[in-house]
Amino acid sequence: MKDIKGIVLVSLLGFGCCLQGAVTSPQGKLQQTFGASGISKPALAGGGTQNLLNTLKIYNDSIFGGGFIVFDSILYPMVYKFSASSGALLSSNYLIGFPNSNVAEVGVAFDENLLACGTVTISNQRFMVSKFLSDEYMLPLDTRFGSGGISVFSGSTAIAGGADDICKCCVVQPDGKIVLGGYSGDTSVENHFALVRYNSDGSLDRGFGGNGTGATFLAGHILSDGTSDTATCIGLQSDGKIIIAGQSTNGVTTYFSLARYTINGVLDITFGNGGKACLTTTIAGGVQDE
Repeated sequence: MKDIKGIVLVSLLGFGCCLQGAVTSPQGKLQQTFGASGISKPALAGGGTQNLLNTLKIYNDSIFGGGFIVFDSILYPMVYKFSASSGALLSSNYLIGFPNSNVAEVGVAFDENLLACGTVTISNQRFMVSKFLSDEYMLPLDTRFGSGGISVFSGSTAIAGGADDICKCCVVQPDGKIVLGGYSGDTSVENHFALVRYNSDGSLDRGFGGNGTGATFLAGHILSDGTSDTATCIGLQSDGKIIIAGQSTNGVTTYFSLARYTINGVLDITFGNGGKACLTTTIAGGVQDE
């Protein structure tokens, strides 16, 4: 990041309003040179009634964002590019072919173009990653990636069986491969941590996970009496091992939890308790940590 110092905040100002971004100094004061007196509030894309930013990433002199836009009460995945110095909206794009879908996280590909991962609805919910040309007007899809710029992990059942896969996060490995993280199962009842990996060209990396599918999930549950595990964030250690984290519940109490995988997507049993760890006391003494 070159031209901005401080904290970037994004929010939605009520139903039917535009997203709003603000930049503060390290001391918490609005930076008057960003947007209008420290706040950037771009207009909605043509015909939209609401948009929301789920995530952002600051890269060089740009702020990339991802979320959704609403047309006729239907959500569509959307990405944005802002100037990090002025707050001006430089370009945006949305995937009109994927209703009831959204972007959960954005990242930067090995070639410095924009990646967006999230969940798409194709009869059921599935992991998705798409790639956009970040230096071109309107952020067009990179049609060399996946199928027309988009890769969807589709199957008759979810990664862990059941109905749905929910993608919440992604990370780019040093070799350009893209790991998507989230959870899989019957999402209103029982879920499992889940991972999928794609090659840098958007093709599924079937060597990941050790089962030939390019995907893996955490069998069983992290808590000994657990009923569901939902992952929301992912990261890489310096040795390339993958950490995926979120929360685990036994139906009564919910705790922070995480698991570690090798660079090739195999559960690292040297970590924690057989590859898993959980904070089994809530931080504030209540019944739920999220």
